[in-house]
Amino acid sequence: MYAVTYSERTTNDTLRYLQGLFDVQKYKVENNQKDPNDLPHEEVFTEIKELVDEVMNHSKYNKVDLKSLFAFMDK
Repeated sequence: MYAVTYSERTTNDTLRYLQGLFDVQKYKVENNQKDPNDLPHEEVFTEIKELVDEVMNHSKYNKVDLKSLFAFMDK
């Protein structure tokens, strides 16, 4: 068996995709869902999105350090 490696960018892109995929509130707004019982397994989708959000909040790849980005302006 061999190990598969993924780049940080690929991992970040996948996590961002999952954030959108399991965003129940966004789905409801975009599809005018009024009835809360209309979406099966809503609790599971919400739980998965919360887990992905937590991982993304701990990811430094998801944040931009503006101080280092504009450091050239301090000269």
